Amino acid sequence: MSFLTISSNKAELDVPAIHHFLSTQSTWAIGIPLATVQRAIDHSLCFGSYIDGRQVAFARLISDSATRV
Repeated sequence: MSFLTISSNKAELDVPAIHHFLSTQSTWAIGIPLATVQRAIDHSLCFGSYIDGRQVAFARLISDSATRV
């Protein structure tokens, strides 16, 4: 049985796969440079979802970190 795990550990993210999807398949970031994706990840709270160690989802949360509701 496979389980979905969610992690905020950026070291676990498959950045090349994230970049590939964003730059070739998304409707909002076609052609985005890898350096821009990496900078966005570096400065955001990110989550990866994994099944059997393979990344199946990515989410990025941005905030000014001034308030929390």
